Amino acid sequence: MSLIHRAVRGAAWNVATSLVARVVSVIATLVITRYLSPDEYGEALGSILLVQVCLTLSQMGLPQYLLARPDSGPRVVFHIAFYTNLACVVALAVVHLIRARVGPFFSLHELGRYLPWLTVTTFGESLAVVPERLLYRDLRFRVVALARAAADLGFSVTALALARAGQGGMALVYGGLLRVLLRLLVYSLQIDWRASIRPCALRWSTTREIFRFGLPLSVSVVAGSLSVRWDNMVTSRYFGAATMGVYNLAYSLSEVPVVNVGEQIGDVLLPSFARLPPDARRAALSRSMALIGLIVFPLAVGLAAVSPTLVEALFDPKWSRVAPMLSVLAVIAVTRPISYLVISYLQVSARVVVVSVLEVTKVAILFTLMTLAAPSGMMAVCAAVGTAFLYHALVGLFVVTRDGLPFWGTLLRVGRPLLSTAPMAAAVFGARWALAAAGLRAPWIRVVVEISGGAVVYVGAASLLAGDTARELISLTRAAARRQRGAD
Repeated sequence: MSLIHRAVRGAAWNVATSLVARVVSVIATLVITRYLSPDEYGEALGSILLVQVCLTLSQMGLPQYLLARPDSGPRVVFHIAFYTNLACVVALAVVHLIRARVGPFFSLHELGRYLPWLTVTTFGESLAVVPERLLYRDLRFRVVALARAAADLGFSVTALALARAGQGGMALVYGGLLRVLLRLLVYSLQIDWRASIRPCALRWSTTREIFRFGLPLSVSVVAGSLSVRWDNMVTSRYFGAATMGVYNLAYSLSEVPVVNVGEQIGDVLLPSFARLPPDARRAALSRSMALIGLIVFPLAVGLAAVSPTLVEALFDPKWSRVAPMLSVLAVIAVTRPISYLVISYLQVSARVVVVSVLEVTKVAILFTLMTLAAPSGMMAVCAAVGTAFLYHALVGLFVVTRDGLPFWGTLLRVGRPLLSTAPMAAAVFGARWALAAAGLRAPWIRVVVEISGGAVVYVGAASLLAGDTARELISLTRAAARRQRGAD
């Protein structure tokens, strides 16, 4: 029970701090879009995503070894840090060599302008990976949560100020550099370097052990990264940087429930799963999916329902195309938390080959469907993205049920919170129709009424359709609050 409570408290810290930082980030992004055109935003963002693939490739699945094997010593930590940072340098060098070819291919004509600064930022992110995993391994969730929140806040303030000062897309690049420097500063002060990492001669036995774990996993990590980042590059390839900028903004908004709730909880559960025996791990997986669904599903479906009114209230008219894309892409937030938990469970169960197959298949389906849908326009592309993520969630759920969890029973347990969102969405649409009939045009008032009405209906629906999960969530929250008061 102590481990469960620590996981719940860690998840609470991750979610709370991430939400605060994300709210500030969203507000900053909304203001930044008033100073940047879709083309400027898309050029900078595409360059960032292109360079970040170097970070993803260079990790080779090795940092996850520290979470799946929490008893790893300083010698292992040094090996992982050495190989990942060396690989990052090599990958960045390759990008510099091919920049004249790869930029025009993805309609990124300003890549050369951004690349030097992005190289420094990406290497800094590589340096931060191992310290962050060490903190997670030691269940120091609060430190990581506060560091991430402070770094995200620093990015938001800096990028906004520079965009307002006329720096264009460079505002995002400079803000990203400050963000990674802040994280590195906090981690360097919190890690006991002598106890955690010990420079030593490289050993073949250690190298073979970590790569035997990491390389199969790296396939899934790279595929997962491609699925959530390089859909932007496909969009830029077929529709140009400006449309990609609009698509990315819609995608980023759709991710708010995923990144700030679902995956924050998942980051806590991965090291927690690793410390549980197999039977308890399976039970924890089923419970976790239902609990996360109860929180994330209404956020995702609600975001899709209110998207037309929300975009009208928040954005400059030049970004109006965000609304229809957001209404479709919000379905991703329904599927990704489930996928994230399934992948975490499979990783700590040492089934990295299965993880790799799932991720590679998802990427293949994603890019194939996007390519086939491109001639039909961006809305068809958005639907293709949602279809690929839905496939991944359902197949992943089927795979883990072979460990003893009933597929239909687990799907029903997860599905009840999702079913509770149907009355909520109906309430939002009804409120919008009633306000339009009454002649009320003020978008902010309409947003507040639509969200409030939907929230009230969802609470009632969830109490009826998913009452056991709701009661469990309330119980865990109260227990965590009591322990927090006791600790203080």
